[in-house]
Amino acid sequence: MFKRILLALTILVIIVSSMSYHVFLPVSGGRGWSVEGLRYRAEIRVLTYGLNYSIEGLLVPLHVNSSLIDFSKTSPSGDDVVVTSIDGRVLPYYVEYWNISEDKGLIWVKLPEYNGSTSLYLYYGLMEGYNTGISAESPWRDYFLAILFNEQEIFYVKNKPYIRGDAPGRHVAKIIGPGYEIIPSPTGQAIYLDGRNAWIMLSNITFADWSSITIEALLHLYREQKVYGVHRDLTYGNYLMPPYASIYMLYSENKTNPNITLYFNTWKPGSGKREYKVNLTKYKGEWIYLVLTFDNTTREYKVYVNGEKVYEERIPLGEKTILDINPREWGPYGSRYKVLGIGASNLGFERTRVAYDFLRIMKNKVLDEEWVKAEYSAITNTSLKLISVEENSRAMAPTGFSIPKTLVFGVALVLIVSLIYMVYKKLEARKK
Repeated sequence: MFKRILLALTILVIIVSSMSYHVFLPVSGGRGWSVEGLRYRAEIRVLTYGLNYSIEGLLVPLHVNSSLIDFSKTSPSGDDVVVTSIDGRVLPYYVEYWNISEDKGLIWVKLPEYNGSTSLYLYYGLMEGYNTGISAESPWRDYFLAILFNEQEIFYVKNKPYIRGDAPGRHVAKIIGPGYEIIPSPTGQAIYLDGRNAWIMLSNITFADWSSITIEALLHLYREQKVYGVHRDLTYGNYLMPPYASIYMLYSENKTNPNITLYFNTWKPGSGKREYKVNLTKYKGEWIYLVLTFDNTTREYKVYVNGEKVYEERIPLGEKTILDINPREWGPYGSRYKVLGIGASNLGFERTRVAYDFLRIMKNKVLDEEWVKAEYSAITNTSLKLISVEENSRAMAPTGFSIPKTLVFGVALVLIVSLIYMVYKKLEARKK
């Protein structure tokens, strides 16, 4: 009997010593996880210096880097990133730029209400077999046209480059000519037009019969042009003959030191053209956030540069503006009220050296002075601070660690020897 027990225990020692053991521990995760299928979330504090009043619907660029998240745990395009409020609501957002090798990205988010300080979550790290099911609302949903000039937005049709517009109309901008490139900009990337061999045409676009218009552009004004002669930019309408209503920026004929003027021209039948001019020459060599607004009801025309109002005028009722000219009524000249030219006139002449970060146009809405000032602060003075990073324990397999075989064998051997000794003592007691 004793020999059989000893044999069985010996076999048990051999089996136990060949086994490896794992101890499993749960992974920590925060409460209120609102986006399933994403492994991580970073709580981020957003701060915009100089903004000390509350604004609704502000568009804020979030410059994300390796101090905030581990880019190696995101997808190469950033399409697994989801932005939510602290209470779990998915916010309107768009990933404009994402580069995991450079550890940086840019996300535009539209904040429902913002006073210069808020917290939000960045979710990321899509798990295998999961689909978040999140279809984020565009932060530019209220815009007639919003174009981000970056490499991600360029696509080609028969080798001709186009740029997508992100707005309900889904307009596209056609790049004409090879003289362009994507360059760094204040909010990520911009398109550079060389002033000689490239311009951008936005076709099938008209402002006729709008009640108001707002045009926003983040652009660079270059100190020099590439060729002699006048250079036009951001051009729409007819500035040559009736109807004279138009908008454009004009670089004067001096190639090496041009003056830069923003024109808003009107036309009064029987009286001719009237020019409303804003001198932008002092901003040469700089990136500027340019906003112009016109309310066709109040007839107020305003121009803002870098958040500050630099011009205001009330246009008389008898003067027709770009909102009053119907292209169908003007034969061949009406075609100029269907095209917005960037980096040239709307016919492609007078090409201009310029760079655009973005262009946004609002229909039937005028942005007010407080919003424009806050947006400039958001573009130039927003910083991000990491509060914490959490992992989602509900969607993860448990992690574990191995116990060394030598430790397993040692513990098993002690237990078995103790058991053998107890059996031996019991058998000895029975013999007596």
